[in-house]
Amino acid sequence: MSRRFPRWRTANLLGVLDESDMLVRVQDGGGSLGEPVRTAMTDRLQTLQAFDSLDAVRKILDSSKVTIVMNGMEFVGLTTRIDLLNYSLSTTFQFRLKRDIVI
Repeated sequence: MSRRFPRWRTANLLGVLDESDMLVRVQDGGGSLGEPVRTAMTDRLQTLQAFDSLDAVRKILDSSKVTIVMNGMEFVGLTTRIDLLNYSLSTTFQFRLKRDIVI
Protein backbone atom coordinates (compact mmCIF):
# COMPACT_ATOMS: atom_id res chain seq x y z
CA MET A 1 0.00 0.00 0.00
CA SER A 2 1.34 3.37 -0.94
CA ARG A 3 1.69 5.98 1.76
CA ARG A 4 1.61 9.58 0.66
CA PHE A 5 2.48 12.54 2.81
CA PRO A 6 1.30 16.05 1.97
CA ARG A 7 3.85 18.82 2.58
CA TRP A 8 2.44 22.15 3.78
CA ARG A 9 3.74 25.65 4.31
CA THR A 10 1.12 27.68 6.18
CA ALA A 11 -2.12 27.11 4.21
CA ASN A 12 -0.49 26.23 0.88
CA LEU A 13 0.03 22.65 -0.22
CA LEU A 14 3.57 22.48 -1.61
CA GLY A 15 3.71 18.87 -2.74
CA VAL A 16 3.26 15.19 -1.96
CA LEU A 17 5.95 12.69 -1.01
CA ASP A 18 5.50 8.93 -1.20
CA GLU A 19 7.82 5.95 -0.89
CA SER A 20 8.33 5.70 -4.65
CA ASP A 21 9.55 9.32 -4.74
CA MET A 22 12.10 8.52 -2.03
CA LEU A 23 13.22 5.27 -3.63
CA VAL A 24 13.75 6.89 -7.02
CA ARG A 25 15.97 9.55 -5.44
CA VAL A 26 18.07 7.01 -3.54
CA GLN A 27 18.23 4.17 -6.10
CA ASP A 28 19.02 6.37 -9.08
CA GLY A 29 22.00 7.78 -7.21
CA GLY A 30 20.60 11.29 -7.37
CA GLY A 31 20.17 11.80 -3.66
CA SER A 32 20.03 10.46 -0.15
CA LEU A 33 17.47 10.23 2.63
CA GLY A 34 19.26 13.09 4.38
CA GLU A 35 18.27 15.67 1.76
CA PRO A 36 15.37 18.13 2.13
CA VAL A 37 11.91 16.75 1.34
CA ARG A 38 11.41 19.27 -1.48
CA THR A 39 14.12 17.54 -3.55
CA ALA A 40 12.06 14.35 -3.81
CA MET A 41 8.42 15.40 -3.52
CA THR A 42 5.99 15.72 -6.37
CA ASP A 43 4.86 19.30 -6.80
CA ARG A 44 2.66 18.93 -9.89
CA LEU A 45 -0.60 18.40 -8.05
CA GLN A 46 -4.11 17.82 -9.31
CA THR A 47 -6.86 19.12 -7.06
CA LEU A 48 -10.55 18.33 -7.08
CA GLN A 49 -13.42 19.60 -5.01
CA ALA A 50 -15.20 17.16 -2.70
CA PHE A 51 -18.33 17.34 -4.89
CA ASP A 52 -16.51 16.39 -8.14
CA SER A 53 -17.41 13.11 -9.81
CA LEU A 54 -15.66 9.79 -9.37
CA ASP A 55 -15.00 9.91 -13.11
CA ALA A 56 -12.93 13.05 -12.57
CA VAL A 57 -10.96 11.22 -9.86
CA ARG A 58 -10.43 8.22 -12.16
CA LYS A 59 -9.11 10.41 -14.99
CA ILE A 60 -6.45 11.89 -12.72
CA LEU A 61 -5.54 8.51 -11.26
CA ASP A 62 -5.24 7.05 -14.78
CA SER A 63 -2.32 9.43 -15.32
CA SER A 64 -0.54 7.89 -12.30
CA LYS A 65 -1.18 10.86 -10.06
CA VAL A 66 -2.80 11.29 -6.70
CA THR A 67 -5.84 13.52 -6.31
CA ILE A 68 -5.86 16.23 -3.70
CA VAL A 69 -9.43 16.66 -2.44
CA MET A 70 -10.49 20.10 -1.26
CA ASN A 71 -13.66 21.57 0.19
CA GLY A 72 -13.34 25.11 -1.12
CA MET A 73 -9.89 26.13 0.13
CA GLU A 74 -9.80 23.51 2.92
CA PHE A 75 -7.78 20.33 2.46
CA VAL A 76 -9.97 17.24 2.89
CA GLY A 77 -7.61 14.43 1.91
CA LEU A 78 -5.79 12.46 -0.74
CA THR A 79 -7.33 9.87 -3.04
CA THR A 80 -5.26 7.06 -4.54
CA ARG A 81 -6.04 4.19 -6.88
CA ILE A 82 -6.47 1.83 -3.94
CA ASP A 83 -9.06 4.19 -2.42
CA LEU A 84 -11.07 4.11 -5.64
CA LEU A 85 -10.75 0.32 -5.84
CA ASN A 86 -11.83 -0.13 -2.22
CA TYR A 87 -14.82 2.14 -2.78
CA SER A 88 -15.83 0.27 -5.94
CA LEU A 89 -15.51 -3.11 -4.23
CA SER A 90 -17.48 -2.02 -1.17
CA THR A 91 -20.37 -0.57 -3.18
CA THR A 92 -20.48 -3.65 -5.43
CA PHE A 93 -20.49 -5.95 -2.39
CA GLN A 94 -23.27 -3.94 -0.71
CA PHE A 95 -25.38 -4.08 -3.89
CA ARG A 96 -24.92 -7.85 -4.19
CA LEU A 97 -25.65 -8.37 -0.51
CA LYS A 98 -28.92 -6.39 -0.76
CA ARG A 99 -29.89 -8.23 -3.95
CA ASP A 100 -29.22 -11.65 -2.39
CA ILE A 101 -31.21 -10.86 0.76
CA VAL A 102 -34.31 -9.56 -1.06
CA ILE A 103 -36.47 -12.49 -2.19
